[in-house]
Formats: sequence, C-alpha cells, structure tokens
Amino acid sequence: MRNSVGRCVALARVAAVVVVGLGISSPAAAQLGGLKKKLKASAAPEEPKAAAPAQPVAPAGGGRGGTIVLTADVLDQLVAGLRAGDAVREAAAKEDTPAGRYQRDRAAYEDAQQRCQQATQTFGTRMAANALAVRDARGEWETWWRRDGAPARWSGEAPLAHRVAWRPGATGVEWGELQLRGASEAWRTRVVLVRVDPRRIALSLAPAFTGERTWTVADAGEEAVLALDAGQFGESLPWGWVVSGGREVLAPQYAPLAGAVVVDADGAVRVVAPDRVAAERERAVAREAFQSYPMLLQDGAVPAPLVRSGLGVDLEHRDARLALGTLADGRVVVAITRFDVLGGALGRIPFGLTAPEMAAVMGALGCRQALLLDGGISGQLLVRQAGGGVRTWPGTRSVPLGLVGQTRR
Repeated sequence: MRNSVGRCVALARVAAVVVVGLGISSPAAAQLGGLKKKLKASAAPEEPKAAAPAQPVAPAGGGRGGTIVLTADVLDQLVAGLRAGDAVREAAAKEDTPAGRYQRDRAAYEDAQQRCQQATQTFGTRMAANALAVRDARGEWETWWRRDGAPARWSGEAPLAHRVAWRPGATGVEWGELQLRGASEAWRTRVVLVRVDPRRIALSLAPAFTGERTWTVADAGEEAVLALDAGQFGESLPWGWVVSGGREVLAPQYAPLAGAVVVDADGAVRVVAPDRVAAERERAVAREAFQSYPMLLQDGAVPAPLVRSGLGVDLEHRDARLALGTLADGRVVVAITRFDVLGGALGRIPFGLTAPEMAAVMGALGCRQALLLDGGISGQLLVRQAGGGVRTWPGTRSVPLGLVGQTRR
C-alpha cells in the first residue's frame, strides 16, 4: 500500500516538473503531446541495434515511493487527465450552479478589467478630441462644450461672452480674447473677438479684384476701425455674390450651406440663409453683400451637415478660422483664431478648430446667425483701439475682397 501511494505521489510530482519545465505559453496537453512525439522519435531505432533503456526519473522528497519511467504511455495518461479536467471545468462553467456562475462572472470581470484599462489609457485623448475647454481668470481649464452632448440649437445665451475681458476700441467697437484647448493642433488656440455696433460703425466692401489688385488689412486706410477679409476666394476672385456701393459686381452662386452677409441701406447687418439668397437678390436693397460658406448657425440652430458626417462637410478638418455672426440686438461679432504657441509667434500657422467647434464658439458668444469666412492663411483682422493705436492679426497671403468698418460721421 505504501509503495502504491509513493508511486502516485511520484507521478504527480513528475507531471508538475514536466509542465513547469515546458513553460506556460501553450496548453499543457499540447506541450505533453509534443514531448510524447519526441519520446517516440527518440525511442525509434535509427539502425538495427538495441534500443537504449528509458531513463528512470527519481521522485522528489528523499526517496519516498518507487521509481517511474517516463514513457509515451505515461504521457498519454497525463494528457488524457489534463483534457478531461479541462472538459469538466468547461462544462461546469456553463451550468447554473454556484461554481458555474463564479466562473462566468470571473471571466466577465477579467474582460471588463482589460477593457477598462485600455479605455483609461486613451481617456485623455478621447475627451480632448471631443471637447473644448476655456482658460479662466485663475489659469485653470474648464470644459464648456462636448461634441457628444453639443446643443442642436443655441438659445442666445452667451456663456463664453462672459469669459471675455472686453476692451474698448474706437466708438462702437470692443474687442477681447479667449484661450481655448481642443484636440490635436487645437491644443492651444487663441480666439480674437470683436463686437461692432452697426449704428455707429459703417461697414463697406473693398473690392480690390475689380482693379485686378489684391488686398490686406494693411490697405484698409487710416480711417478704418475694423478690417477683415470677406467671403471665400478662388485664385483671384471672391466666390459668389458681391454687391459694392449698391451695384452688383458678381452674381450669386447657390449651394446648400452658402449664405450671405448683407448690409442694408440704413447700415443694418444681416446674415442671410442659403435658401433666401435668391430672394434677397430680387429685393435689390443691399448696399453691400458677399457670400461665404458654410453656415454655422441659422436662427441659433446648427445645420445638419455640421452635426452628422457624410453630408458634404469634413467634420474633422482643422484650420485657422474666421467667422462673422449677428446678435439678437443687431450687433456684429467677428472671431478669428490663432495658434497660441510661443507667445503668438506661430499665430499664422493654419492650425485650429473644426467647423462644428467654430459653430459652438459663435453660439456660445450669443450669435443667432453665423457664417464661416475664408480663414487658413487668408484669415486676417485689424482693430483700432480706444487710444488710436492699431492691433493687427495679419494673414499670410493677400485676398481679392476685404470688409472695412469706419466710424459714422
């Protein structure tokens, strides 16, 4: 009896030694099966001579029990036992028993733990890619917009406008700045903002292209209190409708998101929706007008192509941005973005926000209507300060059409 027990103990120890020796990178049954093949191969005679006797394996534990010879039959028994144990565990895991439920719950927990670890590693990147934060007066970042929870319509409240330290410009003009943090190259973005009262500031176009010239804000003149590039541009012409001094210079073009900025005879400024540009032209009351695209806000609503992909707008494209919007009280808001690194030294680099993010900026500034203008390397802005000095954010290239504001006399 003692000899039988010793043999069982020795057999178990041999199995443990073999499994550990083979490693844990593959199933034990496969490892032992491979060893069995090697034993069979080594046992087969290469030439007609007596086969070498199998090597005895001494049991651990100081000689308790007898001796086991590691043969192919022994390995067959070990493999069969391991496979039977696996089958029992798999069957038990499927049964509605405490052990089965434990096994299933443990497997689910391990899977969830792995997913959680992966999600944790990418959490910051995913949140930055779908959110905008503003730097407050204490220098801390506060998230104010998330793409997955973005409002479909802005109510007219201006949560971002209250964050701006507005500075006085010329009469009827005030300006300020915001620091935003977004994803990718928008991780540091400065937004320069101007609010203009058209009752005090007269806006008119500078159609340089009619004289086969180009224009920059440096050409705005000494009387200018505001200047920026207007519309979208081809190689040498503005895109779409242009009215200057009450005379139509270029006819409108029609596209789903191509709105227009119209200055009436009394100086009021309106952003006209794409589906109303033709009717606006028929009215023939515009003193100044130009087209641009895409619409960012229409009666406070974000157009569907800026919410759902596949509707004609690249929602992931980032660029320096320039936009014009109107508030409920008739004032005009202009916003231009700059890459905010090294104190603004790299501001002209065309890194910045997406179109949906720019729509959010204009909505959070209180705009009801808003239109994206040509930004990128064309985007440029001039503001005259209260003391008469001029602040400029120049572009990299000149443009065919500008918009200039002067104090009413």
